[in-house]
Amino acid sequence: MKQTWICIILLPCMLAAKTPILQKIALFGNRTTKSHVILRELSMQAGDPVTDSLLISDRAWLIRSDFLDKIDFQLKPGYQNNECHLLIVVQEKRCWSFSPSFHTDDLFGMYGGGTFKLRNLWGRRHKISLKIETGGKKRIRLMWENPWLAGSWRLFSSMSLYAKEISYPYPDYPLEFLDKTWGVELKLGKQIARHIRYGLHVSWENIQTDLPAVNLSGRNSDEPVLTGLFCNVDTRDWPDYPRHGYFLYAGADYTNISNHQYAHAILNLRNYFPIKRNDILAVQWLIQGFQGDIPIYKRLHLGGGDTVRGIPTGLLAGDRFVMANVEYRFPIMYERNFKENVNLGYGGVLFFDLGSAWFSREPWTLDDCRSALGIGIHGIWDHYVVRGEYGTHGKGWGFINIGTSVHF
Repeated sequence: MKQTWICIILLPCMLAAKTPILQKIALFGNRTTKSHVILRELSMQAGDPVTDSLLISDRAWLIRSDFLDKIDFQLKPGYQNNECHLLIVVQEKRCWSFSPSFHTDDLFGMYGGGTFKLRNLWGRRHKISLKIETGGKKRIRLMWENPWLAGSWRLFSSMSLYAKEISYPYPDYPLEFLDKTWGVELKLGKQIARHIRYGLHVSWENIQTDLPAVNLSGRNSDEPVLTGLFCNVDTRDWPDYPRHGYFLYAGADYTNISNHQYAHAILNLRNYFPIKRNDILAVQWLIQGFQGDIPIYKRLHLGGGDTVRGIPTGLLAGDRFVMANVEYRFPIMYERNFKENVNLGYGGVLFFDLGSAWFSREPWTLDDCRSALGIGIHGIWDHYVVRGEYGTHGKGWGFINIGTSVHF
């Protein structure tokens, strides 16, 4: 009986002894990236037990961070029993990339351009990107990003300079006017663990129109100053074309224009569920709303390839907005293996969109709600996605939307 109790007491210790303890981590292949920049992204540290789940999680996180092209984890025996060394062999991505972009719209026609990126500057994962688009919409944005600063505080920051020029052709306003905007936006926040970010953003804009009546200031230009808070949780395995995980964004901001004030809130939830092999069920909920008198150029619109696909762009307008999208994505010829850094092929999609936009000063009615069904095809090449989709609301011929990046 005594021997039995001894065995019961020693059994957990014997099982624990089978789990190797990490003694040392060694890096090879990082010519540009600083070693501590890679090591700080790992959840494993010296003295921790090494499990398969931790190895898979850390490797997937490094791949998702988008500055390494290939990663190989190798476990080697340590100096003593039950100890091991982790060898990480990496191959860095090139420091620059260019991604073309194009879109078609029933109201704005064709527009497109591309984004040029410089990544991993000074081996610390800083980024500079320049996006330029022209055509029915003219936009340019220069952005600087620092994903990690202030050491253990783990802060992040970004600064954007941007400009756009579009006509306002939506049917909710009887006169078409030209909107020329340029501005600057700053963000500063903190990251908790791997998936949670929160912070503060501020912006200043100069908005010029050729119709002073649409401006809150009554002059040819408005200069709104915005301050706001945001928080997002992101557990997606691959943000550009997720297979599983979810994304949650919540934000609220306050804007002042020439002694006119209004508030804005947004809530966006996206869920991705794997269904046998590479099939994906993707669901999105999006809610936006303004409180106060907003200028006409800030109104929310429903319709087109970015909201309810299958109804005309801007068919409905308001200062409140609710939308739901459901997509069933299925592979046709598609290989997805992040261990080998392969994400290539094409697949089909079936979708259902539902949305409503209305003005808060007016009662909501069923006429403010629209739905659409559709089918499409997605082409995937690493981080680059091209989509072609056809949607209809049951009347007329429907609409075809072509563009880069998925709807959500």
